[in-house]
Amino acid sequence: MNSRRMKPLTPLLLLTLLTLGACAQISNPRFLVSAYKEPESGDRARLRTVTGGVVRLIPNRACHDEYAGGGIVANNAFTGLSDSHLNGQKLGMSGDATAKYQAVSEVYIPAGQPIDVSFMSQQGAGKQATAAVDTFVCNTDWTFVPEANKDYETRSYQDGKMCYLAVTTLEGILIGQPALKGPCPAP
Repeated sequence: MNSRRMKPLTPLLLLTLLTLGACAQISNPRFLVSAYKEPESGDRARLRTVTGGVVRLIPNRACHDEYAGGGIVANNAFTGLSDSHLNGQKLGMSGDATAKYQAVSEVYIPAGQPIDVSFMSQQGAGKQATAAVDTFVCNTDWTFVPEANKDYETRSYQDGKMCYLAVTTLEGILIGQPALKGPCPAP
């Protein structure tokens, strides 16, 4: 078969592999497609998300617990099944986090309780990557406890096998730590 005819299938193949890879590591399908619900009252902080993949937030958790609720805040992946209405949302945070080929959003988060930031991404291993063995999957989490009326930023990206995820203040001070994977202790 002509390789030129197969190239349009490459994005579909990569999307399928990302979905299957995510499903293999995440057992709650609702977590994969639902949007994050911002708190409307109480003590809140703001979080700017800049990502080259998909970022989900899980409030009131210091570890990855997809059954605790949460949802998508920024989605740079081509997934028509996911609720990505928060992409591009601005809350007037200072600074400019615009990045080419990145999804950016600003959301309210509950203050005074831990929050889990979950990052997922997939990247081909090279120009000829066509199979699951030719792709690298990122699936990592970060946790921190936001303070009321403070602003934070999370940046996440993938560079081959390397996954990067961290949360900082807008001044660039690192906040929090990598979150636990596996069973979460009771809240």
